Amino acid sequence: MLKRLIPTVTLIAFLFAGGTAAAGEAQDQLKTSIDRILALLADETLKAPEKKLERREMVFKVLRERFDFAEMGKRSIGRNWKTISQEDKKEFVDAFSKLMQNSYILKIERYSDEEILYKGERPKGKYYYVYTEIVSGDKAIPIAYSLHAKGNNWLVYDVNIEGISMVRNYRSQFNQTMLKEKFAGLMTKIRKQLEKLESQMLEEQGA
Repeated sequence: MLKRLIPTVTLIAFLFAGGTAAAGEAQDQLKTSIDRILALLADETLKAPEKKLERREMVFKVLRERFDFAEMGKRSIGRNWKTISQEDKKEFVDAFSKLMQNSYILKIERYSDEEILYKGERPKGKYYYVYTEIVSGDKAIPIAYSLHAKGNNWLVYDVNIEGISMVRNYRSQFNQTMLKEKFAGLMTKIRKQLEKLESQMLEEQGA
């Protein structure tokens, strides 16, 4: 069994994440996406049970616009990426993206007004890093977002929480699984996790 793939703090961190994109726009674009998600959560017209599915789809749309799940998945599978077929790559990225989004939505719906502080940003070649803190009570959790430019957009491809890279964390788990059970074993475990999450989402949707 894979370890729990996305720790709660990682999921909270997701929330508080024609030409060429200008580096100075990275933080602004990230903040805009965060603000849009917060607005959806706060919208009273979307809080009724019968609106839950609609709100989830709207949140998913914002996530897909700002997070490069394909790049995140590719980096998470690491050196094994070169060993699998194009068909397997597509299957993995599709499943990984759904896993990330579904896990996220189940946590974000319990969002409890933590404060988000933007602490700075730093360019590094074609990449950009945005530093934030999530403040909950007397605890401040440092979150760093790694972004890269695609056209006019800056997309998140990794989240670093208290010095721990989410991509590296996944890579360690995925490599161990593929070493023992190959790609088929990894996909079996991801599919089982997805089934669990989808069942939970349906249950909570009717709540």
